This record gives sequence, C-alpha cells and structure tokens, in this order.
Amino acid sequence: MNKYLVYMPGESVRVERSFPNTKFRISEDLWAIGTDLPTPGAVCEKLGIHENINMVVIAITTYYGRYDMNLWQTLEAWDKT
Repeated sequence: MNKYLVYMPGESVRVERSFPNTKFRISEDLWAIGTDLPTPGAVCEKLGIHENINMVVIAITTYYGRYDMNLWQTLEAWDKT
C-alpha cells in the first residue's frame, strides 16, 4: 500500500469521506493516508480537489521520528498490505 501525507487546512471532512478506513490524523489538518492509488495526483483526484482549495500531498517512502505509537503501527500495517 502506498503512503501519503495530506495537508488540507479546513478540509478534514473531505479526507475522512474519501479514505474512511485508511487514514491517520496526525494533527488538525495533517493526515497520513494509506491507499493503492499510485501518485499524489491520483490522491488529489480522489479528494475532489479543485483550484480553490489549498493543499499538499507528499508520497512517504521512508519515515522516522518520535510520535504516538499508533501512527507507527498504522504505517507498519500499511507496509504489509
């Protein structure tokens, strides 16, 4: 499964609706997303992004840090699918 960081100020409902079972909220506007979609552009399309919404999608190829253990467990589970 591919992993992405999605930053969408004020658009959390859009993320929750588009990825109901494969999302992890890192902060109010920052999400980790697991999906079979191949590119950040494809993630934008699924989110229904248009030119009036500010957002960034970044592919996660590797990760490291200190944070809530649930994030690391979620990312590891996505690595296995």
